[in-house]
Amino acid sequence: MAEDAVMDEGFVALKEFLGECDVPVPTLFDEGPRGVTVEGGQNVHPQDPPLTERQRKIRNAQSAKRRVKYLQRLKEERRTLLKQESQLTTELKKLQDAQAANKARPADTMVLSAWRSIAKRQREKRVQAEERQRKLRAAVINRSRLIHQLNALLLERQENYRKERLISRHDDVDDKTNGVAVFKSFLSEMDSLYAQTDPIYQDLEFKVAYSMGYLTRKRDHGVEYFDGTDSTLIPFNFEETADAISLFMLSDSGGIRYEEGIADPDNTTAMKCNLNYRFESGDSAALVSYTVTRRYEEENRLVFIWRALTEGRGDFAGLHTDETGWLVIRPSTGNEDSDSADLSDSPMTVMERYVRLLPVCIGGVSRNKVGADRLARIVIKSDEEEVKEMTEMLDDLLLDSP
Repeated sequence: MAEDAVMDEGFVALKEFLGECDVPVPTLFDEGPRGVTVEGGQNVHPQDPPLTERQRKIRNAQSAKRRVKYLQRLKEERRTLLKQESQLTTELKKLQDAQAANKARPADTMVLSAWRSIAKRQREKRVQAEERQRKLRAAVINRSRLIHQLNALLLERQENYRKERLISRHDDVDDKTNGVAVFKSFLSEMDSLYAQTDPIYQDLEFKVAYSMGYLTRKRDHGVEYFDGTDSTLIPFNFEETADAISLFMLSDSGGIRYEEGIADPDNTTAMKCNLNYRFESGDSAALVSYTVTRRYEEENRLVFIWRALTEGRGDFAGLHTDETGWLVIRPSTGNEDSDSADLSDSPMTVMERYVRLLPVCIGGVSRNKVGADRLARIVIKSDEEEVKEMTEMLDDLLLDSP
């Protein structure tokens, strides 16, 4: 800026000087060897002092004007260059900032990716923990419910202990009053278990076979239980099959029927049965079962829900099994079994069953683990025989039907 000020001051001084020397320039028409012919035809000798001095001043003035123009042009060029320098400096600063940002971006991306991976792992762990907590809560609820039922049964047995010693175990009056608390508890669970049918069946895989399957041992969060799924095709229409299975599921089957407080007796049975099971080795086991079964009729579907508590006697005293089962009867869609193409023109019915059985030990029973396993296998064997009996009865009923 100091240089601009100096240049401006010089430029102003030069202009003032040129203003003082502003002399009109004559027009020359001819120039001889000894003089100059000017306007009017007069000859001026080169050595004429006034004319020579005037020409010198004119030339100096013209030179000064050219220098002024040159300086003006230099000044304009300098201003232009300074402006371009400022613009280029600004553009360079932007490019340098952009380059620095580009260099910093990969590091930011790596940090963001690392945090994203950490958050994903934490989310997976949280989901796993929530799922485990849900299963544990369900297991605790089931165990609490079972303990409550067994406690009610034990209290009832304690109250009736003296009576049971005096009255025969097969007396009808005493059999009907024994197990009332268990029956009431099972009856209160029927509707909630029915509401769980679709959610439970959606998570199960049913493989169609022409005979019922067997329960297998499983473990979930330290709790051992038995469960099994099976699906059977019956070569009869839905109505006939539903009537036949209803007749079997709701029959007395040689037990003592409990009728007090049952709101829907046409679709509900509560039975107490005394069972005697004989092993292949010759030993026998006495069992008492308390079973509640309820039928739910829907359009093109029939659902049976049952709850059963089996109590060991004698060597199995203090051992129990808690059983929950679902049986769904529905018309076949034709996609269940690819090997039944020869029966494609015949009506078919699908019978899908899911059973869950939990062994339970109560009190200071010796060899609890072994005894509970033996009792569970006895109950499973009894269920298998019951299923076999139901299959044979279905064959007889359906084949004899018109």
